[in-house]
Amino acid sequence: MELTGYTDRWTVHPGETIAFHVHCTAPRYEAALVRLIHGDTNPLGPGFKEVAVESPLDGTYDGEARTIRKGSCAVLPCPPSDGPVTLELWLRPTLPGPERQGIAVWTDAAGAPVLGLFLAPDGTVEAGGAGAPAVRAPRPLAVDRWHRLALAIDPGAGSLA
Repeated sequence: MELTGYTDRWTVHPGETIAFHVHCTAPRYEAALVRLIHGDTNPLGPGFKEVAVESPLDGTYDGEARTIRKGSCAVLPCPPSDGPVTLELWLRPTLPGPERQGIAVWTDAAGAPVLGLFLAPDGTVEAGGAGAPAVRAPRPLAVDRWHRLALAIDPGAGSLA
């Protein structure tokens, strides 16, 4: 990709600071803050609509190629809680296999997986510990499609769903 980036925070309130980390292979790029009203460019839809919002960010910047590792990461305590908890997320698998991939994994102090949600080499979602899965979906997920996943954990009842 010639131009991509991300912010250091998901949300900000008026007066708070947000940082942008930008990868650009071109020598220069322009940046501007906009309010996105509708981002779908489908000709059958309402079309792309944005409104400019003046900000100190507006301007031209030097391009710099940076390594951006795609994906997401969250650090959560283990066990996730003393009582029942449900983790819900959206996943769009793009490259299942050749090995089991962690989607959401809790680790012990040494970094070894204790409990997690995994994508098996065949594209099937599994939940359980580091060994054999305790729960396995009935069929693989479709590649390049968004899927809503939920993992319900109840340590007191010893259940996982």
